[in-house]
Amino acid sequence: MTENSEIIEERNTILLSFSEIFRNMKRIDDIFIAIKRDGARYTGIVAGGLVLILWGMVGIPILLNHLFPIPTGSNVLPEAYYIFSRAAFISVPILSLIAGFVAYYYAKKSYIKPFLAHKTKLQELEKAISENKAKEINVIEKTLQLIDQMSSWILKLKRYKSDEAQAYGFAAFLIVAFVSFLSGAWSVGLPVSLLIGVIVWLYFRYEKRREADRHIQEFKAWKQKFEEEKEAFLETM
Repeated sequence: MTENSEIIEERNTILLSFSEIFRNMKRIDDIFIAIKRDGARYTGIVAGGLVLILWGMVGIPILLNHLFPIPTGSNVLPEAYYIFSRAAFISVPILSLIAGFVAYYYAKKSYIKPFLAHKTKLQELEKAISENKAKEINVIEKTLQLIDQMSSWILKLKRYKSDEAQAYGFAAFLIVAFVSFLSGAWSVGLPVSLLIGVIVWLYFRYEKRREADRHIQEFKAWKQKFEEEKEAFLETM
């Protein structure tokens, strides 16, 4: 009786350890989901920014010059020109917002799909173990499969974080460029915009890569812990 109690106690201890491993894996899934959501936001910002530049700064002037050509030696423009130009410029922020929202929605749906699926499998596996259904499945094999899948992702974490930094830099460039365009100092504002964008990118690149290194070390630590405890878990099955 005492021996059986010791086995049960040992099994419960190992199950608690497994719960910790699953909890850490889900936490890293949440990190990737947050990264991908941010990536979708940046995609939306870039899409909106491109519409802003291509339509507001390039498309509208070309269209106005085509529809309302100014005769040589004349500075008089028809009333329709002013009406159309106001309507066109009002459409710029509206179209930018629409493009940004649509790009964000579809990018988020695509980006986070594999990580949500991974997290769902973790939850199902954790539930099976907690309900003592572990004998019905190969818990070690399935857990290793999930860890291997996450291992392939974790190696790309630095690149994901670097992409975030690039998005920050590009957003800074767009904001400064737009302000300089509105102020009429485009010739001076463009190089300043580029400089500020590069500075913002380099700063966040350093911070994001350091953050990625920390997450990678945490992943390696609990992966090693799982390798050490899996044999003990099998003995209690």
